[in-house]
Amino acid sequence: MLDSTFTILVFEKPEILPFLFLVFLPIIVHLFNLRRTKKVVFSNTDLLRKVNEETSSKRKPKELLILISRVLAVTLLVLAFALPTIKENNQEKNIAADVIIYLDNAPALQNVLEGESRMNEAIRFAQSIIEAYPNGTKFHFIENSYKNSVLTDYTKETLLDLISDTDVVGTGRSLEEILSRIEASDVSGDVYLISDFKSGNGSIQVDSLKSYFLALVKNDLSDNIYVDTVFLENSFLSGSFRNQLNIELAANNLDLTQTNVKVYFNNQLAGNVSLDFEGTGQVVYELPENQTNLENIRLEIEDQSVVFDNSFYLSINSLQLTNVVEIFDSNSSRFISELFNENEFFSFERIEAQNLNTQAIQTADLIVLNGVNEYSNQLINQVNEALNSGINVVLIPSNGMSTSRLIEMGIRMVSDDELRNQLATPNFSDPFFQGVFEEESVNMEMPYATTNYRLLNPEYDLLNYLNGRPFLSKVAVENSLFVFTSPFDSEYTSFVNHALFVPVFYRLALGSQRNFANLYYYTDSETISFPLSQKSSSGVFQIKNDLLEITPDQRITEGELIMSFPKDQLLSGNYRVENSEEVKGNISFNQSRSESQFSNGKDAFLAGLLENPNVELLEASNSQEFGTMLQSSLVGVSLWKWAMALGLLFLFVEIILIRYL
Repeated sequence: MLDSTFTILVFEKPEILPFLFLVFLPIIVHLFNLRRTKKVVFSNTDLLRKVNEETSSKRKPKELLILISRVLAVTLLVLAFALPTIKENNQEKNIAADVIIYLDNAPALQNVLEGESRMNEAIRFAQSIIEAYPNGTKFHFIENSYKNSVLTDYTKETLLDLISDTDVVGTGRSLEEILSRIEASDVSGDVYLISDFKSGNGSIQVDSLKSYFLALVKNDLSDNIYVDTVFLENSFLSGSFRNQLNIELAANNLDLTQTNVKVYFNNQLAGNVSLDFEGTGQVVYELPENQTNLENIRLEIEDQSVVFDNSFYLSINSLQLTNVVEIFDSNSSRFISELFNENEFFSFERIEAQNLNTQAIQTADLIVLNGVNEYSNQLINQVNEALNSGINVVLIPSNGMSTSRLIEMGIRMVSDDELRNQLATPNFSDPFFQGVFEEESVNMEMPYATTNYRLLNPEYDLLNYLNGRPFLSKVAVENSLFVFTSPFDSEYTSFVNHALFVPVFYRLALGSQRNFANLYYYTDSETISFPLSQKSSSGVFQIKNDLLEITPDQRITEGELIMSFPKDQLLSGNYRVENSEEVKGNISFNQSRSESQFSNGKDAFLAGLLENPNVELLEASNSQEFGTMLQSSLVGVSLWKWAMALGLLFLFVEIILIRYL
């Protein structure tokens, strides 16, 4: 911290000091007045002698006081024009001709402390720095959005106007980033870093040719509660599945904390959940059945100590249509087509095994090989290409098919004993079945199936017979290949008529959905992806809400819109993704969690910075104290106004003495 002991009196215009000889003028006038006599002729002086003696005794002190007043008045007026200034005893450097100011306008500066926004305090710090330097100083300015170049020159007036209009942006920057940008500009001079320095980590080496001043804005996030993460219990939504929001909260103060979380859909309050936790905790909100406005969700935390991060935004978009392709033979069952055809979640197409549609197979999300007897080379090649492209494949065997050809797809399967067995109850702890049933009962009545085939290379089983043999398994290959061991004809299984049939196939199909948007992104996520349907894969896309409209840098790759955002553009909130005024979905942004977190390592970080000999810490309790401290330490305390006032005061005293004494 800069020393504030004032010991040196200097004059900014010492060339005025020789005019102090003017103090001799009132002295000379006073001496001449003493020598001047006046004769008065009286017939009798005895009566006046006593009066004359009394008047002389009063006149001498009066004239002396007038002399002193005149001398002091002239002296003080001359000193006033010489601009006297008190400076520190360690004030040796000259004031730099160039000054660089970094103003931290990260979201954490929205916090209010002692009734004052930290951002307003930081702005006043910057204004005090500008005012402390003389006219003619070249100023350079940088803040987190990088809207202006460090190389741009500003005068005092232009920079004061710019700083007064500076507002908080959506994300912060590390001190390393800022210093790197300043040093790359190659501008020399004094560097002022105005920040709460909450995110400092590690040691930083600074340019030895510059003088750095750390203007510390006090900010307290120690009692803050914030949203750490939010996720869906199930990764997709469907009327056939239950779902819930899992909301994980965190608190900087590890003591037991209680708070409420309000859930809004399109700004309409839908529910309120309470949570007691210590440091971290999770609360669950059950999504109501057929809930609308899922694309505009806002969570509100009840946290009175720190309020700038109490809102958290989410968007749950309707699923993009999942492309399901059924490859069938003449004797294949119709259960698959009845399930997926005319379903709002799926785009369904049936293709004969002898007449393949290559384009439909390549654009599928799920391929169902339903009761195919003969696997041609073309079909095997098409399926292998689909698997290598990440497409899910489900094989439903036919009775009497040749299992030897399946080896070319990685399936090792042999004929089994064709015994009729009941299926075992699913493992409800398996993520595949979570959320499928309203009530998970181990006493559920299960369907039967015939053990026509046995899979020899399962990776894991999803459904088993009571005897332990697999009914539905994931094949132990690198790709997503699933196999049933019984045909779907009614004579072989009752699975197609059981309550399990629909959710299992929905899970297989929707679980293959590759184009599913995140619930939210952070404002410092410079590159994000957004899924597009096939018919939306062209044109220019914008993101919009009631406050902002942004056209990001963008490209479309494999059905995904890849967007790049500068850090200064994004603010927290829900946005629409539009193309030619048509809404393609919604996307949400929240400020980085690092803005809400409290860093215990700030003191150590600042101490490490101060080890550099050209780095000093400016610390004050408020902006007024900061301005006074900076003025006295950098420019000094100017006394010319006091000297002028006292000089005029002594002139006034002289007038009073002459007039009334």
